[in-house]
Amino acid sequence: MIPGVFITATDTGAGKTIIGAGLAACLKKRGVNVGVMKPVESGGRADSQFYASVIDTGDPIELINPYHFSLPVSPHQAAREEGKEVKYEVLENAYKSLRSRHDFLIVEGAGGFFCPFSETLLAADVMERFGLPILVIAKPRVGTINHILLTLDCAKRRRISVVGVIINHIQDESGGVATKSKPEEFTRFADVPLLGVLSYIGHSGQESLNIDAIVSAIEKNVNLSWLRI
Repeated sequence: MIPGVFITATDTGAGKTIIGAGLAACLKKRGVNVGVMKPVESGGRADSQFYASVIDTGDPIELINPYHFSLPVSPHQAAREEGKEVKYEVLENAYKSLRSRHDFLIVEGAGGFFCPFSETLLAADVMERFGLPILVIAKPRVGTINHILLTLDCAKRRRISVVGVIINHIQDESGGVATKSKPEEFTRFADVPLLGVLSYIGHSGQESLNIDAIVSAIEKNVNLSWLRI
């Protein structure tokens, strides 16, 4: 079994937390000692607390989420507004501590592949240094094929392995589900598998969100063979 996975996305709001928590719950259900980490979070700590509540590992929230900021903007901007700076050494120490506690670790980034964590640190830098393969979550909308291929190309250039892509149907601003584009066609242009397509489940922070429903949807619609469990 691989030691973990780093979840990134084609854009912010693609559903990384929903899928990350669902995968963690799937692993826990199968008896895997799984941990979770959200290195940096803006706009509060809701995603990190959701992870902690779903998995209930007993890990301190400071390890699960070393940095959190109030403003719902890019982490480097939110940190700047609070007079703080995200330091890689802090993230690395938390990561190593969690790795020592668990057999499998799910790490979720912020925003997309090149989201700035600080003035000098990108999400991609953390992915590269942590050394975990990445899982790409994509929104199904016009332009997504381009966003997926850009993300995959950048990962290849940095020699970051990719386990695959999951298409997550989210609600658009009008309340409908974005389904017009067919981003699964990215497989014509990249040697990376489409692991699954999920219908709209919900969004992190939603009070009615049911982890059992998320697990059921993932088990039914996502290829989990890459987990090797």
